[in-house]
Amino acid sequence: MEGRAMAQVKRRRSQVLEYFWALPGCVVGIKACAKAHYWAPAGGLGQNVRLMPPSYGKPYIKRNNADAADAEAISEAVTRHRADEVSRRLASIPGIGPITAMAIAATVPDPSIFRTCREFAVWLGFTPYSHSIGGWENLGRISKQGERYIRHLLYIGAGNAVRFAKARASSREAWIRSLQERRPPKIVIIAPANKMARIA
Repeated sequence: MEGRAMAQVKRRRSQVLEYFWALPGCVVGIKACAKAHYWAPAGGLGQNVRLMPPSYGKPYIKRNNADAADAEAISEAVTRHRADEVSRRLASIPGIGPITAMAIAATVPDPSIFRTCREFAVWLGFTPYSHSIGGWENLGRISKQGERYIRHLLYIGAGNAVRFAKARASSREAWIRSLQERRPPKIVIIAPANKMARIA
């Protein structure tokens, strides 16, 4: 249902999948943990299952981290994306999903603080160190300085983009396949992550 909780109930482990089977199609938010992927197949029962990093729910917890408060925080985090226009626009960028989009929208409410898209990439730590000596500019390794959480999410999204590029023959990912032939795997992932940051 759009924007509201379906129910507030407790279920035993053995009753969970049966409960999802009886529900009409809805969004199911699950906090990512060691057993999260066991429950993710609920998506095959007609539900839209979204796994969410535990740290992403923390800003939405209004009281102690009890089970009920935890569930409420996860629910708010996975549904707020649909109500946020900026987040929806960010999620239209290939490689950026709802969680990454909400993280960027929440962390950077005023993107005008960055004069260029490169400044945003620098802030995230996706650009190399620059060493200038006697008029010569030498570029070093990627700085990895700045907003660590968003950088991590973009890196994961870029990794998925690289895997899809390898499996598909689309001309849009030809530049990624070209990089795969010439550069180490981690460098190949950094390139689309940097591009995603600049588009955002």
